[in-house]
Order: sequence, then structure tokens, then C-alpha cells
Amino acid sequence: MPLWTGRFKKSLDKKTNDFNSSIATDSRMYAQDIEGSIAHVTMLAAKGIVSNEDAAVIDAELIQIKADIADGKLLIDPNAEDIHTFIEQTLTERVG
Repeated sequence: MPLWTGRFKKSLDKKTNDFNSSIATDSRMYAQDIEGSIAHVTMLAAKGIVSNEDAAVIDAELIQIKADIADGKLLIDPNAEDIHTFIEQTLTERVG
């Protein structure tokens, strides 16, 4: 689901969604996106913004998502807006 859909009362035309989506290109950068997210959660924990326990759960699940994509257990949704949003939504589904 696109991040900005809450702003509109009607669903967007498929052509608009296709134009805004970068998943076909950036899906191959899933590993780099996950590494960036791991670095980000590590910083958030170091600064006390999230607890070390929460950071450890997020970190472990991001590593699992990366492995699941690499192993073909998790297929990247071609309808996702971009790879970061796909990974974030998958992480949220798994850990809340």
C-alpha cells in the first residue's frame, strides 16, 4: 500500500501507481536497504530512542527477512511502491 494513500478519497489510476512505483528497479537493492535499516536501528538504540531489546528484535527480524528473500521464501511484492516500504511492511507484520 502506498504511503500517501490516506490523502485521497478515491483509489488512484493504475497508471499513476505504476509511474510512482520503483519496486521493479530497487527490489534488487533489498540487501543494501536492510543493511541501512540495521544501521539505523543500531543508532536509534545507541541514542536511547528505542530500547536495546526492541532494537535486537528488529535487527534479528531484518536479518531473517534478508535471508528469506535470498532463499526465495519471501517473494518481493511487485505491487509494492518501493523496496524500503515492502521491507518495512513485512517487518511490521512480523514484529508489530
